[in-house]
Amino acid sequence: MLDVLADLPLFGVGVRMSKDTWFDESYWHIVHVHPKVKSFAAAPADVEGAVPELRAKVYGVKYWNGVAETGRVKRIRGHLKDGWRRVGVQDSAQQMAAFVDSLDKAWQQELGDEGAAEASPADEQPPPATT
Repeated sequence: MLDVLADLPLFGVGVRMSKDTWFDESYWHIVHVHPKVKSFAAAPADVEGAVPELRAKVYGVKYWNGVAETGRVKRIRGHLKDGWRRVGVQDSAQQMAAFVDSLDKAWQQELGDEGAAEASPADEQPPPATT
């Protein structure tokens, strides 16, 4: 799974990943990735061609036959094993924008009145010009 996610913007947040043996309606919707680079275990850093090993904790919501199993974000086990594929690839830019908007709305709901009370400078109207 990390092979695919590492090449995507935001480590694939917002995409759907499925096991090769699952149907297209069964997948994990990736919501959060904690990437980290593991130190050089087999080769020191000064050896030419040695690359650090990428590891991550991946979280998502599991859908089985198109229905969310619990609707809660859970850590994805077995994400380092082979046999993962990306499903539902259409217009990923629009999907990403919609997903980020939904996360924004959820974040604003969590903030409640605190986040709504703070207005950004872009929201303020400039003073009228006097002549």
